[in-house]
Amino acid sequence: MKKLLLLIVLILAVNILHAQWTPQNSPATNILDDITFVDANNGWAVGTEGIFHTSNGGTSWASQSSNSGFKICFSDVNNGWTCYLSGKIYHTSNGGSTWAQQNSTISSHVEDIYFVDNNNGWAISYNGHILNTTNGGSTWTQQSSGTTVFLRAVFFFDANNGWAVGNSATILHTTNGGTTWTAQTSSLPNNASISSVYFVNATTGWVITRGGDILKTTNAGTTWVSQYSGTSKMLFKVFFHDANNGWISGQFGTFLKTVDGGDTWVALNYGNSQNLNSIHFNDLNNGWMVAHDGTILKTINGGGAVGIKNIVEKTNIKIYPNPSNGEFNLELQNLKNKNVFVEIYNSKGQLVYSKEIQFLFNNCIEKINLSEFDSGFYFLKLYGNSIYYTQKIVIN
Repeated sequence: MKKLLLLIVLILAVNILHAQWTPQNSPATNILDDITFVDANNGWAVGTEGIFHTSNGGTSWASQSSNSGFKICFSDVNNGWTCYLSGKIYHTSNGGSTWAQQNSTISSHVEDIYFVDNNNGWAISYNGHILNTTNGGSTWTQQSSGTTVFLRAVFFFDANNGWAVGNSATILHTTNGGTTWTAQTSSLPNNASISSVYFVNATTGWVITRGGDILKTTNAGTTWVSQYSGTSKMLFKVFFHDANNGWISGQFGTFLKTVDGGDTWVALNYGNSQNLNSIHFNDLNNGWMVAHDGTILKTINGGGAVGIKNIVEKTNIKIYPNPSNGEFNLELQNLKNKNVFVEIYNSKGQLVYSKEIQFLFNNCIEKINLSEFDSGFYFLKLYGNSIYYTQKIVIN
Protein backbone atom coordinates (compact mmCIF):
# COMPACT_ATOMS: atom_id res chain seq x y z
CA MET A 1 0.00 0.00 0.00
CA LYS A 2 2.79 2.42 0.90
CA LYS A 3 4.51 1.75 -2.43
CA LEU A 4 1.22 2.33 -4.27
CA LEU A 5 0.66 5.63 -2.46
CA LEU A 6 4.24 6.74 -3.26
CA LEU A 7 3.70 5.88 -6.91
CA ILE A 8 0.45 7.89 -6.99
CA VAL A 9 2.15 10.88 -5.34
CA LEU A 10 5.00 10.77 -7.84
CA ILE A 11 2.64 10.53 -10.81
CA LEU A 12 0.58 13.46 -9.52
CA ALA A 13 3.74 15.47 -8.88
CA VAL A 14 5.00 14.86 -12.41
CA ASN A 15 1.66 15.82 -13.94
CA ILE A 16 1.32 18.99 -11.87
CA LEU A 17 4.86 20.12 -12.58
CA HIS A 18 4.52 19.31 -16.27
CA ALA A 19 1.36 21.41 -16.50
CA GLN A 20 3.17 24.52 -15.26
CA TRP A 21 4.87 25.12 -18.64
CA THR A 22 2.06 27.35 -19.79
CA PRO A 23 1.56 29.56 -22.86
CA GLN A 24 1.34 33.27 -22.14
CA ASN A 25 -0.80 35.83 -23.91
CA SER A 26 1.65 36.55 -26.73
CA PRO A 27 0.69 39.23 -29.28
CA ALA A 28 3.11 37.70 -31.80
CA THR A 29 1.77 35.51 -34.58
CA ASN A 30 5.10 34.83 -36.29
CA ILE A 31 8.69 33.94 -35.40
CA LEU A 32 10.06 34.99 -32.03
CA ASP A 33 13.85 34.63 -31.94
CA ASP A 34 14.93 35.70 -28.48
CA ILE A 35 13.75 36.55 -24.97
CA THR A 36 15.38 38.16 -21.93
CA PHE A 37 14.38 39.31 -18.44
CA VAL A 38 16.12 41.67 -16.02
CA ASP A 39 13.94 40.81 -13.01
CA ALA A 40 10.82 38.82 -12.16
CA ASN A 41 8.55 41.32 -13.93
CA ASN A 42 10.34 43.07 -16.80
CA GLY A 43 11.12 41.11 -19.92
CA TRP A 44 11.40 41.55 -23.67
CA ALA A 45 10.93 39.26 -26.66
CA VAL A 46 11.96 39.99 -30.24
CA GLY A 47 11.25 38.50 -33.65
CA THR A 48 10.07 39.25 -37.16
CA GLU A 49 7.10 41.32 -35.94
CA GLY A 50 9.14 43.54 -33.64
CA ILE A 51 9.83 43.96 -29.94
CA PHE A 52 7.39 43.03 -27.17
CA HIS A 53 7.54 43.94 -23.47
CA THR A 54 6.01 42.69 -20.24
CA SER A 55 6.08 44.43 -16.86
CA ASN A 56 4.25 41.69 -14.96
CA GLY A 57 6.25 38.54 -15.60
CA GLY A 58 4.47 37.76 -18.83
CA THR A 59 0.86 37.90 -17.69
CA SER A 60 0.44 40.45 -20.47
CA TRP A 61 2.70 41.49 -23.35
CA ALA A 62 2.58 44.69 -25.40
CA SER A 63 4.27 45.71 -28.64
CA GLN A 64 6.97 48.34 -28.20
CA SER A 65 8.48 48.58 -31.67
CA SER A 66 7.94 47.22 -35.14
CA ASN A 67 11.71 46.87 -35.62
CA SER A 68 12.45 43.22 -36.35
CA GLY A 69 15.33 41.61 -34.48
CA PHE A 70 17.39 38.46 -34.08
CA LYS A 71 18.60 38.90 -30.50
CA ILE A 72 17.90 41.23 -27.61
CA CYS A 73 19.94 42.15 -24.53
CA PHE A 74 19.21 44.40 -21.55
CA SER A 75 21.79 45.50 -18.97
CA ASP A 76 19.14 46.94 -16.64
CA VAL A 77 15.46 47.84 -16.74
CA ASN A 78 16.15 50.88 -18.96
CA ASN A 79 19.08 50.09 -21.27
CA GLY A 80 18.69 47.50 -23.99
CA TRP A 81 19.92 46.62 -27.46
CA THR A 82 18.65 44.53 -30.34
CA CYS A 83 20.26 43.56 -33.65
CA TYR A 84 19.09 42.54 -37.11
CA LEU A 85 19.81 42.47 -40.83
CA SER A 86 22.08 44.90 -42.72
CA GLY A 87 24.16 45.94 -39.73
CA LYS A 88 21.20 47.23 -37.73
CA ILE A 89 21.63 47.78 -33.99
CA TYR A 90 18.96 49.59 -31.98
CA HIS A 91 19.24 50.99 -28.45
CA THR A 92 16.75 52.10 -25.83
CA SER A 93 17.49 54.06 -22.66
CA ASN A 94 13.90 54.09 -21.36
CA GLY A 95 12.96 50.43 -21.16
CA GLY A 96 11.88 50.21 -24.77
CA SER A 97 9.45 53.13 -24.96
CA THR A 98 11.62 54.46 -27.80
CA TRP A 99 14.38 52.82 -29.84
CA ALA A 100 17.14 54.60 -31.80
CA GLN A 101 19.37 53.04 -34.44
CA GLN A 102 23.11 53.08 -33.76
CA ASN A 103 25.94 53.15 -36.31
CA SER A 104 27.36 49.64 -36.31
CA THR A 105 29.90 50.51 -39.08
CA ILE A 106 29.00 47.32 -41.00
CA SER A 107 26.32 46.34 -43.49
CA SER A 108 26.32 42.59 -42.86
CA HIS A 109 23.70 40.89 -40.71
CA VAL A 110 24.31 41.26 -36.98
CA GLU A 111 23.53 37.83 -35.50
CA ASP A 112 23.99 38.38 -31.76
CA ILE A 113 24.68 41.12 -29.23
CA TYR A 114 25.73 41.01 -25.59
CA PHE A 115 26.36 43.67 -22.91
CA VAL A 116 27.90 43.13 -19.47
CA ASP A 117 26.87 46.61 -18.25
CA ASN A 118 25.52 49.87 -19.65
CA ASN A 119 28.75 50.62 -21.52
CA ASN A 120 30.62 47.48 -22.56
CA GLY A 121 29.09 45.38 -25.29
CA TRP A 122 29.92 43.20 -28.28
CA ALA A 123 28.11 42.19 -31.46
CA ILE A 124 28.96 39.56 -34.08
CA SER A 125 28.01 39.05 -37.71
CA TYR A 126 27.60 36.25 -40.22
CA ASN A 127 30.91 37.00 -41.98
CA GLY A 128 33.20 37.01 -38.97
CA HIS A 129 32.89 40.60 -37.78
CA ILE A 130 33.20 41.28 -34.06
CA LEU A 131 32.17 44.75 -32.91
CA ASN A 132 32.86 46.37 -29.56
CA THR A 133 31.60 49.44 -27.76
CA THR A 134 32.72 50.97 -24.47
CA ASN A 135 30.10 53.74 -24.40
CA GLY A 136 26.81 51.94 -24.74
CA GLY A 137 26.91 51.87 -28.51
CA SER A 138 27.41 55.56 -29.20
CA THR A 139 30.40 54.31 -31.18
CA TRP A 140 31.15 50.81 -32.38
CA THR A 141 34.60 49.62 -33.49
CA GLN A 142 35.61 46.45 -35.28
CA GLN A 143 37.88 43.97 -33.55
CA SER A 144 40.16 41.53 -35.34
CA SER A 145 38.48 38.12 -35.14
CA GLY A 146 40.89 36.32 -37.46
CA THR A 147 38.02 34.61 -39.26
CA THR A 148 35.38 35.20 -41.92
CA VAL A 149 33.06 32.33 -40.90
CA PHE A 150 29.45 32.77 -39.88
CA LEU A 151 29.54 33.74 -36.19
CA ARG A 152 26.27 32.86 -34.45
CA ALA A 153 26.65 33.78 -30.77
CA VAL A 154 28.74 35.86 -28.38
CA PHE A 155 28.94 35.77 -24.59
CA PHE A 156 31.02 37.69 -22.04
CA PHE A 157 31.29 36.81 -18.37
CA ASP A 158 32.80 40.22 -17.58
CA ALA A 159 34.43 43.09 -19.47
CA ASN A 160 37.51 40.97 -20.23
CA ASN A 161 36.56 37.31 -20.66
CA GLY A 162 34.43 36.42 -23.65
CA TRP A 163 33.73 33.84 -26.33
CA ALA A 164 32.35 34.02 -29.87
CA VAL A 165 31.17 30.86 -31.67
CA GLY A 166 29.85 29.88 -35.07
CA ASN A 167 30.16 27.69 -38.13
CA SER A 168 33.13 25.45 -38.93
CA ALA A 169 33.37 24.48 -35.22
CA THR A 170 34.64 27.98 -34.50
CA ILE A 171 35.29 28.93 -30.87
CA LEU A 172 37.07 32.24 -30.26
CA HIS A 173 38.22 33.40 -26.83
CA THR A 174 39.47 36.68 -25.42
CA THR A 175 40.82 37.65 -22.01
CA ASN A 176 41.22 41.35 -22.76
CA GLY A 177 37.82 42.47 -23.92
CA GLY A 178 38.45 41.52 -27.53
CA THR A 179 41.70 43.35 -28.15
CA THR A 180 42.96 39.92 -29.19
CA TRP A 181 40.92 36.81 -30.02
CA THR A 182 42.37 33.29 -29.97
CA ALA A 183 40.87 30.25 -31.70
CA GLN A 184 40.14 27.25 -29.48
CA THR A 185 39.89 23.62 -30.58
CA SER A 186 37.46 20.85 -29.69
CA SER A 187 36.47 17.36 -30.76
CA LEU A 188 33.73 18.72 -33.04
CA PRO A 189 33.97 18.00 -36.78
CA ASN A 190 34.97 20.91 -38.98
CA ASN A 191 31.46 21.24 -40.38
CA ALA A 192 29.85 21.65 -36.94
CA SER A 193 27.76 24.78 -36.47
CA ILE A 194 27.96 26.08 -32.89
CA SER A 195 24.79 27.98 -32.12
CA SER A 196 25.09 29.17 -28.50
CA VAL A 197 27.58 29.65 -25.67
CA TYR A 198 27.14 30.33 -21.95
CA PHE A 199 29.55 30.67 -19.01
CA VAL A 200 28.77 30.76 -15.30
CA ASN A 201 32.22 32.10 -14.43
CA ALA A 202 35.48 32.84 -16.20
CA THR A 203 36.35 29.14 -16.56
CA THR A 204 33.18 27.02 -16.66
CA GLY A 205 30.96 27.10 -19.72
CA TRP A 206 29.07 25.19 -22.40
CA VAL A 207 28.58 25.34 -26.17
CA ILE A 208 25.90 23.60 -28.21
CA THR A 209 25.55 22.88 -31.91
CA ARG A 210 22.93 22.59 -34.59
CA GLY A 211 23.72 18.86 -34.71
CA GLY A 212 22.80 18.05 -31.12
CA ASP A 213 26.28 18.30 -29.59
CA ILE A 214 26.96 19.65 -26.09
CA LEU A 215 30.48 20.48 -24.92
CA LYS A 216 31.66 21.70 -21.53
CA THR A 217 34.86 23.34 -20.34
CA THR A 218 36.15 23.98 -16.84
CA ASN A 219 39.35 25.75 -17.91
CA ALA A 220 38.02 28.63 -20.01
CA GLY A 221 38.07 26.56 -23.19
CA THR A 222 41.59 25.19 -23.17
CA THR A 223 39.90 21.81 -23.38
CA TRP A 224 36.29 21.02 -24.26
CA VAL A 225 34.63 17.77 -23.15
CA SER A 226 31.60 16.29 -24.90
CA GLN A 227 28.41 15.62 -22.95
CA TYR A 228 25.68 13.22 -24.00
CA SER A 229 22.62 15.08 -25.27
CA GLY A 230 20.50 12.13 -26.38
CA THR A 231 19.45 13.97 -29.55
CA SER A 232 20.69 14.88 -33.01
CA LYS A 233 18.19 17.70 -33.41
CA MET A 234 19.34 21.30 -33.74
CA LEU A 235 20.06 22.96 -30.42
CA PHE A 236 19.55 26.73 -30.42
CA LYS A 237 20.09 28.24 -26.97
CA VAL A 238 21.88 27.18 -23.79
CA PHE A 239 21.31 28.93 -20.46
CA PHE A 240 22.67 28.17 -16.98
CA HIS A 241 21.69 29.53 -13.60
CA ASP A 242 24.79 28.14 -11.85
CA ALA A 243 27.40 25.43 -12.33
CA ASN A 244 24.81 22.67 -11.91
CA ASN A 245 21.45 23.84 -13.25
CA GLY A 246 21.04 24.50 -16.95
CA TRP A 247 18.56 24.32 -19.83
CA ILE A 248 18.71 24.00 -23.61
CA SER A 249 16.01 24.78 -26.18
CA GLY A 250 16.02 23.46 -29.72
CA GLN A 251 14.37 22.13 -32.83
CA PHE A 252 10.87 20.58 -32.92
CA GLY A 253 10.14 21.20 -29.26
CA THR A 254 13.46 19.92 -27.96
CA PHE A 255 13.92 20.96 -24.34
CA LEU A 256 16.76 19.59 -22.19
CA LYS A 257 17.53 20.13 -18.54
CA THR A 258 20.45 19.25 -16.26
CA VAL A 259 20.85 19.48 -12.51
CA ASP A 260 24.42 18.15 -12.40
CA GLY A 261 26.37 20.44 -14.70
CA GLY A 262 25.55 18.43 -17.79
CA ASP A 263 26.77 15.01 -16.66
CA THR A 264 23.14 14.03 -17.27
CA TRP A 265 20.79 15.83 -19.66
CA VAL A 266 17.11 14.86 -19.53
CA ALA A 267 14.65 15.61 -22.33
CA LEU A 268 11.32 17.02 -21.13
CA ASN A 269 8.15 17.16 -23.19
CA TYR A 270 6.12 20.32 -22.74
CA GLY A 271 3.59 19.54 -25.48
CA ASN A 272 4.68 21.69 -28.44
CA SER A 273 6.55 20.60 -31.58
CA GLN A 274 7.56 24.10 -32.68
CA ASN A 275 11.20 25.16 -32.76
CA LEU A 276 12.11 26.65 -29.39
CA ASN A 277 14.42 29.46 -30.42
CA SER A 278 15.48 30.87 -27.06
CA ILE A 279 15.22 30.37 -23.31
CA HIS A 280 15.85 32.51 -20.23
CA PHE A 281 15.68 31.78 -16.50
CA ASN A 282 15.66 34.32 -13.68
CA ASP A 283 16.22 31.71 -10.98
CA LEU A 284 15.90 27.96 -10.54
CA ASN A 285 12.12 28.05 -10.98
CA ASN A 286 10.98 30.94 -13.18
CA GLY A 287 11.81 30.74 -16.87
CA TRP A 288 10.51 31.64 -20.31
CA MET A 289 10.87 30.24 -23.84
CA VAL A 290 9.90 31.62 -27.24
CA ALA A 291 8.88 29.54 -30.24
CA HIS A 292 8.88 29.76 -34.01
CA ASP A 293 5.13 30.37 -34.15
CA GLY A 294 5.22 33.36 -31.79
CA THR A 295 4.37 31.38 -28.66
CA ILE A 296 5.77 32.54 -25.32
CA LEU A 297 5.85 29.94 -22.54
CA LYS A 298 6.54 30.28 -18.84
CA THR A 299 7.47 27.79 -16.14
CA ILE A 300 7.41 28.27 -12.39
CA ASN A 301 9.03 24.95 -11.52
CA GLY A 302 12.33 25.01 -13.36
CA GLY A 303 10.95 23.64 -16.59
CA GLY A 304 9.53 20.35 -15.38
CA ALA A 305 9.90 17.39 -13.10
CA VAL A 306 13.40 16.40 -14.08
CA GLY A 307 14.90 14.15 -11.49
CA ILE A 308 11.76 12.67 -9.88
CA LYS A 309 11.91 9.52 -11.97
CA ASN A 310 15.69 9.53 -12.33
CA ILE A 311 16.42 10.05 -8.64
CA VAL A 312 14.15 7.15 -7.69
CA GLU A 313 15.82 4.92 -10.25
CA LYS A 314 19.39 6.00 -9.51
CA THR A 315 19.08 4.39 -6.08
CA ASN A 316 18.57 1.05 -7.88
CA ILE A 317 21.41 1.43 -10.41
CA LYS A 318 25.12 0.99 -9.77
CA ILE A 319 27.96 1.04 -12.29
CA TYR A 320 31.35 0.06 -10.92
CA PRO A 321 34.26 0.31 -10.87
CA ASN A 322 34.26 3.69 -12.56
CA PRO A 323 36.85 4.55 -13.83
CA SER A 324 37.98 1.07 -14.81
CA ASN A 325 40.25 -0.78 -17.22
CA GLY A 326 37.24 -1.34 -19.45
CA GLU A 327 35.39 -3.99 -17.44
CA PHE A 328 32.29 -2.64 -15.69
CA ASN A 329 29.64 -4.19 -13.48
CA LEU A 330 26.11 -2.99 -14.09
CA GLU A 331 23.96 -3.73 -11.05
CA LEU A 332 20.20 -3.19 -11.10
CA GLN A 333 17.59 -3.94 -8.48
CA ASN A 334 13.88 -4.75 -8.60
CA LEU A 335 13.79 -5.51 -12.33
CA LYS A 336 12.82 -9.18 -12.30
CA ASN A 337 11.52 -10.42 -15.67
CA LYS A 338 12.12 -7.07 -17.33
CA ASN A 339 14.22 -6.12 -20.35
CA VAL A 340 16.60 -3.16 -20.36
CA PHE A 341 18.50 -1.76 -23.31
CA VAL A 342 22.10 -0.64 -22.79
CA GLU A 343 23.78 1.75 -25.21
CA ILE A 344 27.25 3.28 -24.95
CA TYR A 345 28.37 6.33 -26.90
CA ASN A 346 31.86 7.71 -27.37
CA SER A 347 32.84 11.34 -26.76
CA LYS A 348 31.74 12.23 -30.30
CA GLY A 349 28.22 10.93 -29.66
CA GLN A 350 28.70 7.82 -31.81
CA LEU A 351 27.02 4.58 -30.74
CA VAL A 352 29.78 2.02 -30.05
CA TYR A 353 27.99 -0.63 -27.98
CA SER A 354 24.42 -1.85 -27.59
CA LYS A 355 22.81 -4.79 -25.87
CA GLU A 356 19.43 -5.93 -24.63
CA ILE A 357 19.52 -7.46 -21.16
CA GLN A 358 16.78 -9.59 -19.60
CA PHE A 359 16.82 -9.67 -15.82
CA LEU A 360 15.50 -12.94 -14.39
CA PHE A 361 15.93 -11.99 -10.75
CA ASN A 362 15.22 -8.91 -8.66
CA ASN A 363 18.89 -8.13 -8.10
CA CYS A 364 21.21 -8.83 -11.02
CA ILE A 365 24.73 -7.90 -12.07
CA GLU A 366 25.61 -7.70 -15.75
CA LYS A 367 29.27 -7.54 -16.79
CA ILE A 368 30.10 -5.14 -19.62
CA ASN A 369 33.49 -5.62 -21.26
CA LEU A 370 34.85 -2.56 -23.07
CA SER A 371 38.53 -3.43 -22.60
CA GLU A 372 39.16 -3.27 -26.35
CA PHE A 373 37.95 0.34 -26.49
CA ASP A 374 40.34 3.28 -26.44
CA SER A 375 40.90 5.01 -23.11
CA GLY A 376 38.75 8.05 -22.48
CA PHE A 377 35.23 8.87 -21.41
CA TYR A 378 32.00 7.37 -22.71
CA PHE A 379 28.29 7.79 -22.01
CA LEU A 380 26.21 4.84 -20.86
CA LYS A 381 22.47 5.00 -21.51
CA LEU A 382 19.85 2.67 -20.02
CA TYR A 383 16.23 2.65 -21.11
CA GLY A 384 13.14 0.48 -21.16
CA ASN A 385 10.36 -0.42 -18.70
CA SER A 386 9.99 3.16 -17.47
CA ILE A 387 13.78 3.53 -17.07
CA TYR A 388 15.77 6.36 -18.54
CA TYR A 389 19.24 6.80 -17.08
CA THR A 390 22.58 8.12 -18.33
CA GLN A 391 26.00 8.19 -16.74
CA LYS A 392 29.51 9.08 -17.81
CA ILE A 393 31.97 6.19 -17.57
CA VAL A 394 35.75 6.36 -17.93
CA ILE A 395 38.19 3.82 -19.32
CA ASN A 396 41.75 4.27 -18.09
